[in-house]
Amino acid sequence: MRRTADIGKERQAGSPRHPARSVPAIVDLADPADPADPADPADPADPADPADARRAAIEAVAFEMVRERGYRATSMLAVAKAANASNETLYRWYGNKRGLFTALVARNAGQVRRELERALGDGDEDPAEVLGRFGPMLLAMVTSDRAVLLNRVAAAEADPSPELGQALAAAGREVVFRLVARLFERIGTERLPEATDSTVAATVYLDLLLGDLQVRRVTGAMPTLSEADILERSARAWRLTVRCFGGVA
Repeated sequence: MRRTADIGKERQAGSPRHPARSVPAIVDLADPADPADPADPADPADPADPADARRAAIEAVAFEMVRERGYRATSMLAVAKAANASNETLYRWYGNKRGLFTALVARNAGQVRRELERALGDGDEDPAEVLGRFGPMLLAMVTSDRAVLLNRVAAAEADPSPELGQALAAAGREVVFRLVARLFERIGTERLPEATDSTVAATVYLDLLLGDLQVRRVTGAMPTLSEADILERSARAWRLTVRCFGGVA
């Protein structure tokens, strides 16, 4: 396995081994493959924003270090050295290690969040079609090995550091839920006659889509989902949601 420092240098230099990817999928935590290969679900950096590209490189190094060493053994100074950044830069950008962890969560959920924000800004797009794209993307993200690792870290640190779990919820689940609720508000009662509360409709849809899959992935009770499983479950979640609220699928 290559050292984390080497990964940081390659990312900073823009090595061909680390192209930006836009399709969320799954990478095996036990596999030494680079975290930015096609199985990397992390949100790619904005190529027009050098500062975001630098943050993305630092966060990629931090994630790899957490994967190799564990959260407690990963320090801000170690990440800074491995990413060829100053310790002062990390503290200025992230505040502390919890802030860096929160950034990892936000980066992981960024692609899903942006898809929803883009769709909500486009008043002409059919919200049901948005869910058709969003469902598989969200399901792949929350069951990916990157999400699994972040959840395992939060669970392992829950006793001494419950704030990690709080950060995981605030930067990931809560952001996505609010956007999904807004999407169901746009779908409205014309298509879903009994969906008078968009937050209830969003809760039902997400429960049907995700169930306890992430918990089972985190505990090692189930393997990664295939693309076919993801697409089938996403379509079923929408069909059942429509029926649940008096619509016609």
